[in-house]
Amino acid sequence: MINILIVDDEAELRQCLQMFLERQGCRVWTAATGQEALALLQAHRPGVLLLDLNLGRGSLSGFEVLRQGRAVSPETRVIVISGAADETTKAEALTLGATRYLEKPHSVQRVFSAVGDVAGEGPGTH
Repeated sequence: MINILIVDDEAELRQCLQMFLERQGCRVWTAATGQEALALLQAHRPGVLLLDLNLGRGSLSGFEVLRQGRAVSPETRVIVISGAADETTKAEALTLGATRYLEKPHSVQRVFSAVGDVAGEGPGTH
């Protein structure tokens, strides 16, 4: 079973991904803010983190979650999901430790495929 934390400020997107991934047999936690994400990372140490970079006002940024999250749960594989399609953003996310970078919009099947890929690259099932 793959344990996944979804972090996105868009409730509808979080719920859609959660329902789809749970139907595929994954255990899923969700967070709307960076602060919630870091707490859940520390508590559950998921195998995969699906992380939006733009988490809205009043939240830690996705980049900050990525930085701090690597220290809290270094074994967690990170898939960044972002509407920012520029190469600079992508390069920064990968430099900070993201395993994959998916651009929005995306299909849930594409996300599930990426989850399966990164979970197979390391300790993603625990």
